[in-house]
Amino acid sequence: MTGGSRNIMRRNNVVVLGTGSQTIVLAHGLGCDQRIWHKVVPLLSADYRLVLFDYVGAGESDLSQYNEAKYKTLRGYADDLLDVVECLNLDQPYLLSHSASGSIGVLAEQAAPGTFRHLLMVSPSPRYINDGAYQGGFERSDIDALLELMEENYFQWANVMAATAMKNEQRPELAERLVRSFQQARPDIMLNFARAILYSDYRAEYAELACPVSVMQAADDAIVPPAVSDYLVGTMQKCELYTLDAQGHYPQLSHPAEVVTLLRKILNAALPRP
Repeated sequence: MTGGSRNIMRRNNVVVLGTGSQTIVLAHGLGCDQRIWHKVVPLLSADYRLVLFDYVGAGESDLSQYNEAKYKTLRGYADDLLDVVECLNLDQPYLLSHSASGSIGVLAEQAAPGTFRHLLMVSPSPRYINDGAYQGGFERSDIDALLELMEENYFQWANVMAATAMKNEQRPELAERLVRSFQQARPDIMLNFARAILYSDYRAEYAELACPVSVMQAADDAIVPPAVSDYLVGTMQKCELYTLDAQGHYPQLSHPAEVVTLLRKILNAALPRP
């Protein structure tokens, strides 16, 4: 491994485990790190090679590599994702992405077409703000208020967001797990990441994508409404929608067995690349 590859492995805390001829790269969302997949990994590692990593600023990534200007938009994170694939010499792996990483994967595939065999998205959204007939789930004023709370009282934001996003009120330990994840992150970095996500609009990039996409959406998600998934299916060139009988924005935590069962179904019938 070259010095540059070692730097990328260290920068993004890259972990490779599992066996199998198919490789899946797992990408986390805002306020989390690769440990958000901890319930899914044991169910997949016997049959697939798994690549996990932390975006710079999250988990055990190298904080010295954080550059606010680079990560002002999601394209900076997409560049890092491409670096991880390249340094490991991965040949068209699958990308399993959660939430904002859906858009990061789209941007990476757009920048380097053919990088991924298939994009497997859990709870993605190309735009969170309502725009005319497009219903992203939030008004601009809602996002402004959310980010203002995040800036003024990050720990209050963490508790509010965890409860709202996780749902599953009968299982409070899930929201508590998410709060801990949020609180382990550096607030200023997470605020910059949140702005890059919540004010973004990548509808055009999703529509132009030629790579096959499978969207896995919880039936009851307070962050991404069903209208967004319906929009993606109606707009993207090769997109299939699968609805999970699950609550919340983090089904990989709340319903890991259901996610893996659906994931295996999709992988077994994955669309071939042209």
